[in-house]
Amino acid sequence: MKNLKFNKLFYGVIILSITLASCRPPKDKGETPVANIPHKVYVINEGNFGSGNASVGIYDIASNIMYNNLFHEANNRPIGDVLQSMSLINGKAYFVVNNSNKIEVTESYPLKTAAVIHGLSMPRYIVAVSGNKAYVSEYIDFSGGNGRLSIINLTTNKITGTITVGVQPEKMLVYNGKVYVCNSSDNKISVVNTSTDLVENTINLTFGSNSIVKDANDKLWVSCAGKVVYDPNPPYLIDLANSTAGALVRIDPSTGLVEATMPFSDVSGTPSKLCINGTSDKLYYSYLNAIYDQDISSGTLSATPIITRSFYGLGVDPVTNYIYIGTYGFTSNQKMIRYHKNGNAIDSTTVGVGPNGFVFAY
Repeated sequence: MKNLKFNKLFYGVIILSITLASCRPPKDKGETPVANIPHKVYVINEGNFGSGNASVGIYDIASNIMYNNLFHEANNRPIGDVLQSMSLINGKAYFVVNNSNKIEVTESYPLKTAAVIHGLSMPRYIVAVSGNKAYVSEYIDFSGGNGRLSIINLTTNKITGTITVGVQPEKMLVYNGKVYVCNSSDNKISVVNTSTDLVENTINLTFGSNSIVKDANDKLWVSCAGKVVYDPNPPYLIDLANSTAGALVRIDPSTGLVEATMPFSDVSGTPSKLCINGTSDKLYYSYLNAIYDQDISSGTLSATPIITRSFYGLGVDPVTNYIYIGTYGFTSNQKMIRYHKNGNAIDSTTVGVGPNGFVFAY
């Protein structure tokens, strides 16, 4: 009982401090925090393709301060060209740098490089599948051929093997000894057994799976973009006869079967960036330049967005359920904007170029 009371008090103090901090606009302190930040949000700034101006920022939740360009500050060099994603694994940060074909492995803070994983081909995301092993999704190229997962030894940070999956693999989800791989340019989810490193199943669903989450009922939800085909002749309109709308799909991982498919109405909408809240009972996703939320118990798609504006990155804080977005732009620094879960804006602050995602660390 003492431990339970302590945990409730501890998280209560965190939420209270966050609430108080959210009443004032974030301060941009530039670089170099004076001490470690226990509760933080990593801001993944993709940068402009070919420019090598990707960067990493950290937002201090308790003090409401934004620190920018921290990888460069720690290593006296840029992180690389197109910072696609980041994962925290075994107390370290793994930064997947797509066009530089590498992963920078750093301490979680400060971001001093401890290792660099080379030999990758258009890497996208990394997930830990055990204490000593991770998978990295890789496009390889844009030829339409199958992509792969590279197997990473987390002790040596070396590639130990590869697994062929679907076309242009994206986000992955680890559950019950399996990894579910979104293949963004076909109509299948690849299911990989983490003990054998083999694809043991594929699940057919709507074309263009790009993001996946697990809900409170242990069901898997997948955002599928659909297929948009353009007429090759002026004025290059969408070829409606050959395009397909996206869908939100629910899968029962215990059977490997699709339980529900909720199609969107507009083929140009390309739903994506699926996230889930801290209690795993509400979904958030991007569709037609807006953000929608949806209860996992709902059998139909939400009709009204909670946030309507163009944006690039999307994340949901698992403690406060605040919604974080990164504004869209690749020629100058952009903004991180925070919203209440009902869609009301809280504040904003300057971040780097092309902010595409957020990693929350408590």
